[in-house]
Amino acid sequence: VFEELALENAKSIATRTFNSMFQIMKKGWSREDLIEFLDSLKDSQKNYEINIYRTKIVESLFGQINQPPFDEKILKSITEGSELIFKDKGKIRFIMPIKAEKVCLKCHTNAKIGDILGVIEVRSDLSKIISFAKNEFSKALIFAFPLPLIFIVLIGYFITKKIKQEVNKLHELTESVSKLEDLEKINKSNIEFPFEEFDEIYTNIKELVNKMSRIAVDKKVLEFEIMLLEKFILTSDIVKDWKQHILLLLQEINKILPTLTIFSVSKELDKYEVEFFWIGMPSQSIKTKFERIVNNKIKDFFNSNKLEHININHNIAKKDICILDISSDDIEYKTKYLVLEKPKIGVIVGIGFSSEIMKSKTQLLVIESILSTLLNIVGSVKAIYKYTKELEYYATRDPLTNLYNQRIFKELLDYEAKRAQRHNYKFSLLVIDLDNFKVINDTYGHDFGDRFLVEVSNILRSSVRPGDIVARYGGDEFVIVLPETDEKGAHLVAKRILKNVENHFIKTPDGKIINPKISIGVSTYPEHTDNVEDLFSLADTMMYKAKSAGKGQIKLPTNKDIEEFFNKEKHISIILSEAINKKEIIPYFQPILNIKTGKIEAYEVLSRIEYNGEIIPASNFIEIAEKTGMIFNMDLILLENVFKKIKDRNEKFFFNLSPKALVFSDYLNKVNNLVKEYNINPENIVFEITERDTVRNLSILQKFVLELKESGFKFAIDDFGSGFSSFYYVKEFAIDFIKIEGEFIKNLINDKKDKAFVESIVTLSKRLDIKTVAEFIENKSVFEAVKELDVDYAQGYYIGKPSPDFSYNN
Repeated sequence: VFEELALENAKSIATRTFNSMFQIMKKGWSREDLIEFLDSLKDSQKNYEINIYRTKIVESLFGQINQPPFDEKILKSITEGSELIFKDKGKIRFIMPIKAEKVCLKCHTNAKIGDILGVIEVRSDLSKIISFAKNEFSKALIFAFPLPLIFIVLIGYFITKKIKQEVNKLHELTESVSKLEDLEKINKSNIEFPFEEFDEIYTNIKELVNKMSRIAVDKKVLEFEIMLLEKFILTSDIVKDWKQHILLLLQEINKILPTLTIFSVSKELDKYEVEFFWIGMPSQSIKTKFERIVNNKIKDFFNSNKLEHININHNIAKKDICILDISSDDIEYKTKYLVLEKPKIGVIVGIGFSSEIMKSKTQLLVIESILSTLLNIVGSVKAIYKYTKELEYYATRDPLTNLYNQRIFKELLDYEAKRAQRHNYKFSLLVIDLDNFKVINDTYGHDFGDRFLVEVSNILRSSVRPGDIVARYGGDEFVIVLPETDEKGAHLVAKRILKNVENHFIKTPDGKIINPKISIGVSTYPEHTDNVEDLFSLADTMMYKAKSAGKGQIKLPTNKDIEEFFNKEKHISIILSEAINKKEIIPYFQPILNIKTGKIEAYEVLSRIEYNGEIIPASNFIEIAEKTGMIFNMDLILLENVFKKIKDRNEKFFFNLSPKALVFSDYLNKVNNLVKEYNINPENIVFEITERDTVRNLSILQKFVLELKESGFKFAIDDFGSGFSSFYYVKEFAIDFIKIEGEFIKNLINDKKDKAFVESIVTLSKRLDIKTVAEFIENKSVFEAVKELDVDYAQGYYIGKPSPDFSYNN
């Protein structure tokens, strides 16, 4: 009987010891915690010897402890992973292996589920007690008669039964612990045992529970907080559909904490956006109560009584569940606040729940964690959304005149050509340049020059129809697309514009009155050409002919003009073809500076060809190469000529990638073959493509970028912010570098909108772990400005001009 009781107690002690260790380990105990825990075991179990063994898995991470050596029985338990019981002449030995569970892997990173992390051994020596009992019993039997013998047996039975009852009480007490709150119940319980020894054990258990309550963390709470951390990882999908993300989070929260609603309030200017997220369908009464709570919070936090601009939305997680009316006394809520200066937004997040939860300290801690996570998610989403709105606007507009910018003009021109072809109509293009603007700008300063450009842009806009496309092409050059307008109609519009500009007078800072002068070139689709690049080049050529003829004029192309224009293009095509046949595409290298380190860490590779001793830049032949299909071979020759020069260098090299080359299915295979032939590290090669080109080749480009990344190359978007779909590309492609549109960089110092745009791109890029490159760094002031905005890299003539041998001048 003694052995059975001792064995039952040994099992209970081993189980209690493991449960205690498990609760403490989840908190992440230190070596001091371990020593204190082992000492408390020795003090609390005087009639038993308890030993804890670490296996090699634990020792490799946390070191050795003072433990007895393994004998064959300990090794057997570790090997088999099973509990072992040994009885020998009154000595009881119980061995219990400690198996790794899923939650253990958070700390024991070198283990897997089911691995044996250690062993708990409980020993008890009953030999002296049994021997003493036998001797006493034998003496008693000598003098005992049958009746006393029966009496003794009955007493023994009664005592044994009573002891078993007390052991079961202790067992039930320890088995009732499944969460952290249960420890508090044990601490507050008051059980009286008829045996002093059991009272002592019970007192020791309460002391151990008290220590554990101070340092332990509930398993469910710990797992939930880990889940919350995972939910805080912002992806582009979450930013795009953050409301659905909050609804899913609400359902996860309800698995551990009964929650009625989550709400968020965001303020931008004097407008308030309120979002409620309900676990089920709320009654109108519940809605009204929480809307009143939110209104009061808005008044308190934002110190405002103007609540007329509030937009309230209700989002339901499970529409098949109804939330019944609850009295105000049974509703509790908690809120947190956030105010951002850049961008200027304010955010309140809150959570509504039953007042019963207020009684649990653990659940209140969970609510605090939830609110912190919600504040981070909602605050980040709102900030990114505001930046995105600004970026998308300035990506399509010239910040000075608010006309369309150059990149968008090219997309709109291309769209208009396709529409004209589809509906069989003509349209015309005007290229307009201000005469003598440089003299005006230099004489009266940039501020007056900017005002001069704005006034001219307003005249252009008011001189055409609402559906006509007016854009600032760059500097003092403007373009206008006139849909469904032939050459004759375009000439009439051009004359009206010329007259309106010349009749406009502007007062200079010194009090003089001047009026603008412009030169206009005209071309018509498809009368002069059905190719949009040629259409623009022809109108641009006509504009320069108007200037050379005396300025302030309009020039329409004659048959001779058209013939000369296309003969020049044919001439360049022949020169380019010869250069490709001889593999004489010359690489020039423009340095790219790491702003933080101050070192040249990359180069952009630029194409050049030579004719009669003259170096011809890519701008003179790249469109012809694309139009004629020579771009494929030209790009590959350029790559090979570069690889010959850079095989012993470790910088990164940026190559401009033409989308026209991507239609050749073996393009990337040929690039990979060149990389292997010249032993080039693909991570040092960055392929960049201009944003406006990606629109036309999206499906091809998606496949190409995926294969590009799989081969180890890097990918960059050039002229970022110049097109309609900047952020779509960020979402769809694995981008390593963003090269910010040069127009924004050039005007950074003088234009707040340009600065805001660049700042927004940098903020977005850092959140997405994308490096930024500022182009067009022409002077120290612009360099210092991009440095202040925390741009990663700088490129431009101030950093260094392109050269064929890395000997740049900066």
